[in-house]
Amino acid sequence: MEGAANAELLAFLAKRLGVPRAAVTIVRGASGRRKVVEVAGVAVAAAAAALEA
Repeated sequence: MEGAANAELLAFLAKRLGVPRAAVTIVRGASGRRKVVEVAGVAVAAAAAALEA
């Protein structure tokens, strides 16, 4: 179940940020509730704006 939730999160972020799924990775917290993700090719400000919309 945990792996499915992480996969769904990564797919959601990739779609919302307009990047390929492979550009989004979990850096820390894969087994916890709080996660740190890295998105290749997207600036922090642009990511924040896309997720707030």
